[in-house]
Amino acid sequence: MLVQVSLADLVAGTQVALGPGDTLEVTCSFDYTVSQATTETLWGALGIGLGRDIEAFKEIDLDRSITPETWSGYIDIPIPMSGKNNGAYWLQVEVKGYDLGRDAGEKIENAIMMSGMPEIGDIFTVLELIPALIMVMMMSMMMNLIGGVTK
Repeated sequence: MLVQVSLADLVAGTQVALGPGDTLEVTCSFDYTVSQATTETLWGALGIGLGRDIEAFKEIDLDRSITPETWSGYIDIPIPMSGKNNGAYWLQVEVKGYDLGRDAGEKIENAIMMSGMPEIGDIFTVLELIPALIMVMMMSMMMNLIGGVTK
């Protein structure tokens, strides 16, 4: 499911609920002046504590402008189906060297509430363990054969 939110709303305290397979689309804008057309990297990340758990990058084009222009757009941050923790995540979106608004370039604590991620026990089923069990049984049989040959 695509969940759309503006960076300004998140800075203002909006909390977004996400789950496995969702995509967070964060809209943002900033003012710029550049002497020649350039390409910059828009970066978005979600994390818990000091770690960046989910990151996304997007190349954006800035047209030449010697008077202040506004770039507006979005970055999609896809949420994986598993492997992440449930709980409150911070969000950060930035373009190095540009101001995305008051507090927008900083980590926005507790902006994302992740739920529905499978627990470790839910990820592995008996069917997924069958290939590993077959390999262990084959190694055991080979060790028995090698042991019988050397006696």
